[in-house]
This record gives sequence, C-alpha cells and structure tokens, in this order.
Amino acid sequence: SDAHRTREALVQAHQELAARVGEIESLNAQLREQAIRDPLTNLYNRRYLEESMRRELARVRRSGEPLVVAMLDVDRFKLVNDGHGHATGDAVLRQLADLLRSHVRDSDLVGRIGGEEFVIVLIGASLAIARQRAEQWRAAFAASSVPAPGGATVRCTLSIGLALRHGDEPPETLLTRA
Repeated sequence: SDAHRTREALVQAHQELAARVGEIESLNAQLREQAIRDPLTNLYNRRYLEESMRRELARVRRSGEPLVVAMLDVDRFKLVNDGHGHATGDAVLRQLADLLRSHVRDSDLVGRIGGEEFVIVLIGASLAIARQRAEQWRAAFAASSVPAPGGATVRCTLSIGLALRHGDEPPETLLTRA
C-alpha cells in the first residue's frame, strides 16, 4: 500500500540522516583535535597550551598547589636538519614527543610550542620533584637515537629550564623564566 511505502521511505530517510549526522559529529571531533594539536608530534600546540596554562594557573592560585613549567629545547637541532635532512629532524622531534608522553603523569600538560621547543606543565609538583623528572627526561633522551640516511645514527641532548609559579604571573612570563 501507499502508506506502507511512505513509511518505508521515511524509515530509510531517517537512517540516512542519522548516518550523516554521525559523520558530521566525527568530522567535528577531528577538527577540534586538529585545532589543539601540533600536527608533527600530536602534542598540544602553543595556543592550546597557553589557554590551558591560564586555566591551571587560576586553579592553583585558589588551591595553593605548586605548579612548575619545564621548557625543553633540543641542543644543536639545526645541525641535525642541516646534516641529516628535515625528515631525520622530524623523527627526532617525534621521538622526543613519544618519550615525554610516556614519562609524564596524566595530569601534566605536554606541548610543542614551535621548532624544537617543548613545554611541560607539572601540576602539583615541587621544584625538587620537577628537577628529578627533568633529569629523567634528559637522560632518557640522551640514551635514545634515531636512524639517519646512509646508516648513520643521530643522538641528541636536551637543555631544560624550570620555573616555579610565583603569584599572579601570566603564562608568557612563566615560559620566559623557564
């Protein structure tokens, strides 16, 4: 009957619409992730990290918890890119990102703020604990290596600066001190 065909068509249209809505929601989630992630390392990007730092700084001001910012820089990184190519340089940055991801707590914020500069926000950590953790990152990264063209192996080291939050300083000041 016509009523039956109309009902079937409506059910079909509803299913197609539901599928489209699901696709759109999935794409929106991907876009949100891309807006806050560094494409090379999949760590947080500078913009998202600074927004999150603002939020965390306000929270720890109220709670009285300590907060330490660690600024990491790959030493002589330009020599890696110049001597072994940008693909090798990218591999070094990805390796550092993976190492940091596996050596931080879930509560820590980890981001790449540009070039070979990385930031970790250690929430609730004292300066003494942050120093121990920074030394673990430094030693683990120095012990790691990345294959380079022609059978070469690239090893890099890190410089790490730490800054403990003081008063009401904005994220930019804390990053500069670190």
